[in-house]
Amino acid sequence: MKIKYLSSILVLFLLILATGCATPATPLVTRVIDGDTIEVNIGGTMHRVRYIGIDTPELDDKRAEYCALAQEATRYNRQLVEGKNLRLEKDV
Repeated sequence: MKIKYLSSILVLFLLILATGCATPATPLVTRVIDGDTIEVNIGGTMHRVRYIGIDTPELDDKRAEYCALAQEATRYNRQLVEGKNLRLEKDV
């Protein structure tokens, strides 16, 4: 009985260990849409991703000062991530 119990614990441990070994997808940034939105390719499927906790002015804002800030945020976002692989974490 003790061997059966230990075998069950070992199998359970190995199953838990194996689930942590899965290789996560590494999405490629294919396009920067604006300062807080990107488009990524995950396994051949395109996804639009918005950053959590980041809110930049929109490019189509009618106010000149906001439009300039939106363009600057987009340029900086492009410089940081365009063409690179990222690690994404899904928000609930």
